[in-house]
Amino acid sequence: MTSWHRSFLILLIIVAASGPFFRLAIYHKLPVTPGNPVGLGDIIEVMIYSILILLCFISICGAILHAVVPSMRDKKAALWLALTPVAAYAGHYLFFRFGLQLLSQYRPH
Repeated sequence: MTSWHRSFLILLIIVAASGPFFRLAIYHKLPVTPGNPVGLGDIIEVMIYSILILLCFISICGAILHAVVPSMRDKKAALWLALTPVAAYAGHYLFFRFGLQLLSQYRPH
C-alpha cells in the first residue's frame, strides 16, 4: 500500500469524523434566518455528508481496480480501500443515529 492510499484513507476518516464533530460543536451556534426552514449549519452538514459519500465511492472504485486490473493488483490495498469506507460510513451513521441522542441528554440546552 502506497503513501497515496494511506493519505486518502486518512482523509476519508477525517471527513467521516468531522460530521459528528461539526454537529456537536458548531451546528447549534449557527443561526437560522427567520422564515427559512434551513440554515447555514444544514447546508454545511449536507456538504460534509456529500463529500463523505463521494470519498467512499472513490475508495470502493479504487478497491475494485486494485482487485481486478492485473497491472494494479494489490490485495492489501484493495482490502483497505474496500473496508475503510464501509467502517467510516457505518461509524458516521451510527454516531448520528445513537451517539447524538445519548450526548444530547447530558448537554445543557
